[in-house]
Amino acid sequence: MYARWTAPEDLPEVESYVESAFEPPVDVYEFREAVLIYVELPGLKPEDIEIGLDGGTLTISGVRRIERNREQLGFHRIERCYGTFLRSFSLPNAFETEHIEADLQDGVLTVRLPRSQSGRPRPIAVQSRPRRIVNTTVEVGTTGETISVENIADQAS
Repeated sequence: MYARWTAPEDLPEVESYVESAFEPPVDVYEFREAVLIYVELPGLKPEDIEIGLDGGTLTISGVRRIERNREQLGFHRIERCYGTFLRSFSLPNAFETEHIEADLQDGVLTVRLPRSQSGRPRPIAVQSRPRRIVNTTVEVGTTGETISVENIADQAS
């Protein structure tokens, strides 16, 4: 069922395919205090990853390299993807960009984007003030006809 692939002239074509398809999966969670971005990057070290902020765009990029050189490649199948990757996220202005944190643990990169105080959702109190209805007579048109209009005014008025 499986045949061992041995044609060395095909290696550059296979390498370019394997090195061009790496796009790590990402989960984004939004909380009241912060937004968390989780990126699956198994096998990468912190020095393989770059995170940048340009205006309102957060970019996570890096490279996953094949661990072996051509002479050591005696594979039957390669299913993992290698190469460079780049993921970008548009951010609103409601983040404290100077406090963004990134941590790589067990192959998962966690980027924490803390919300600024002004960008956090906040409850708005609903008030009920006593009101009074004031009837006003308004002249309509040039005929001198008048109509009665009810206006609502705050009790404090």
